Amino acid sequence: MRKYILSLFVFALVFAFFGVNASFAKASTDCSFSRTLKVGLAGNDVACLQQNLGISADGKFGPKTKAAVLAWQARWGLMVDGMFGAKSRANWVAHGGNSGNFPEGCESASGYSRTTGKSCYAIPSVQSSVVISGVSGPQKLNVGQQGTWTVTAYDKNEGDLSYSVIWGDEVYAYPTASSSGNGVKVEQYATFTHSYAQAGVYKPIFTVMNNIVCVAYPCPNSASTSLSVNVGGIIVPTEIPTISSISPAEGVSGSQVTIVGSGFTATGNRIKFGDTNSENNPKYSLSPNKIACFKYPCPNSITFTVPSTYYVPCLETTPSCSMATRMIQPGTYEVSVINDNGTSNAVKFVVEPTNILY
Repeated sequence: MRKYILSLFVFALVFAFFGVNASFAKASTDCSFSRTLKVGLAGNDVACLQQNLGISADGKFGPKTKAAVLAWQARWGLMVDGMFGAKSRANWVAHGGNSGNFPEGCESASGYSRTTGKSCYAIPSVQSSVVISGVSGPQKLNVGQQGTWTVTAYDKNEGDLSYSVIWGDEVYAYPTASSSGNGVKVEQYATFTHSYAQAGVYKPIFTVMNNIVCVAYPCPNSASTSLSVNVGGIIVPTEIPTISSISPAEGVSGSQVTIVGSGFTATGNRIKFGDTNSENNPKYSLSPNKIACFKYPCPNSITFTVPSTYYVPCLETTPSCSMATRMIQPGTYEVSVINDNGTSNAVKFVVEPTNILY
């Protein structure tokens, strides 16, 4: 009697094990959707969708699931909204889930559907008139560094094109304005800029659509492509030079003037003195004075000499050019600093007349 009970127990365990796994296997290929799936929902239908999309099937519709749905919708030319609604479900049923090869319930082009009883067949791929002819962008970026991507495409039917992108670090599509075509195979393009806040390998998906109004799905009006970018490291933001004060604010040519500010580089701070072309004079490419700094941004100072003539490069070459020297006249001049980080604000300096004694 004990052997009989033990045998029944073992049989029950084996049946339960294989029964559960068979049910799970069926769920992975025959998903049943009766509601719109979106962020915040959970259930077996979410788990089945996740498994077919190739992501971790925890049954909870979160940001990762939405990103996978966004990519799936873009591939099929559906509205890219990240919600698995009526049109997404219709496309899923019509094309055998995520494979896109056979009708619902079919695993090959022969036999009959397990769910509908109809003959199985191979579904021909939908050919889009949109052709992406090129995509360019950075392969490496630092964290916080802005990258630029350019997508070039054309429509065989001369349609106008619109562009969108899924960056991979967000759960929404980023659309751009449409661009107009004016002939067969006239290439149109769109440029995108983006920066990533966290390190990692991202694969932004770019989708190009024409202006065809679709009545069936998948819609043959789009094409998608992607480009991987490796984001790592941290970029140190540059500080644009800023002048906070100038002293003295007036004087004759040849006077020593000190400007105080921040964002000055270790070398190569060029002084622009009005329209005298001083910023191109090597004598006015200066380094900041060394002072103690106890706060950020660190204030620095640069001292320069008020020029007496306009700078003409050829006057200092050998042989020099024959050009009259233009003297700086009394008046108000704007002073600014130019370096690799940019151009500072301008402050005013008054050149006073020189007293000549006879």
